[in-house]
Amino acid sequence: PHRLAAQSAGPPEALLRRPFSLAGRRTTPGGEVVLELIYRVVGGGTAWLAEVSDGAEISVLGPLGNSFAVRDDKPAAALVAGGVGIPPMIYLAETLTAAGKAVKAFCGVRSEHLLPLKLTGQAEVSPLGEPALCAMEFAAHGVETAIATDDGSIGWKGLAPQAFAKWLDAQDDPAGRLVVYSCGPEAMMRAVGRMCVERGVECQLA
Repeated sequence: PHRLAAQSAGPPEALLRRPFSLAGRRTTPGGEVVLELIYRVVGGGTAWLAEVSDGAEISVLGPLGNSFAVRDDKPAAALVAGGVGIPPMIYLAETLTAAGKAVKAFCGVRSEHLLPLKLTGQAEVSPLGEPALCAMEFAAHGVETAIATDDGSIGWKGLAPQAFAKWLDAQDDPAGRLVVYSCGPEAMMRAVGRMCVERGVECQLA
């Protein structure tokens, strides 16, 4: 395992590998592959990562796990994400729109300061939980986003699945047209999965 060098700010401590989801992947004009991560500093491992300089070599293991499936026969997709489950939805939004899908995103966090997205300024964040081109990372792919916060500090006051359920019930033939993808806290995904099962809508949970 890596160890913090003795001259670093804190005492030496073992650093275990941290799981991160990809927020994006791109190829530079020179042919290099760039993987994009979004993370928040919460402990020794992420504090160390935040100090890594450009060009430094670090050990990465991956990709790990399974991937979401893109359905050829359904033209629309909804992404429901919470907290650390939001970054991989950005990458999925890019993949789905490139495949010609109509995509909406529903993102929830406890409070505005924990939102891992930048606001575009082009559209207001709807307090009614209605998707708009308000989040830069999703808007870059033409995806409208609804933002929910537990404390109501921005957007819908409540949980992302609640805003999603309101939108879902206003859709025509969601069972025939829509695939729902969800990533985030297990309780959130369980709620999303339950409402999709009740309505006969295909749902994929991370």
